[in-house]
Amino acid sequence: METSLFLTLTLALTLGLVQGESVLSSHCPAVRPLSKVTEVRIIPCPLPGNGADHPCRLQRGNTSTISVDFVPEREITGLRASLSWVMTPGIELPFPGLEQNGCNSLTEGSCPLQPNTRYTWTATIKLADAYPLRTYNLKLKLTDGYPAQNVVLCETFAVQLVDTRRGSSSWW
Repeated sequence: METSLFLTLTLALTLGLVQGESVLSSHCPAVRPLSKVTEVRIIPCPLPGNGADHPCRLQRGNTSTISVDFVPEREITGLRASLSWVMTPGIELPFPGLEQNGCNSLTEGSCPLQPNTRYTWTATIKLADAYPLRTYNLKLKLTDGYPAQNVVLCETFAVQLVDTRRGSSSWW
């Protein structure tokens, strides 16, 4: 009985780590997206990311995976992805290395997207050693890829880059 309980707890913890931690995200202001976001997850995120006051702490020099579950309200034939650091309102720096063809990053479902169907977009990003240790507001945007660039989803969330190898988590 004790072994069974141990295995059950181990499996539950492992699945929780693989799933990633839900993070608090906000819809981009003044944007009417073509879908409803149901969850944003970051792996690894040892503690819940609860916004700017308690951002998800990510180890600089490692990789991290961002996943977003969403449900479009109409058919969408293509996706274009962008991820940026919002330094101040109106000033954004593109995050390098992101696959721009959002259809290639769908881990649940495929393009064309059908209305009222759940999809998962996932991307793994490299957090270079050169990035300053600080809290960043990230903006993830998927558009339909047409010249008009209709917004499929747009979410912002905070992450904090840390360097546990040096025992430091921030320098400003």
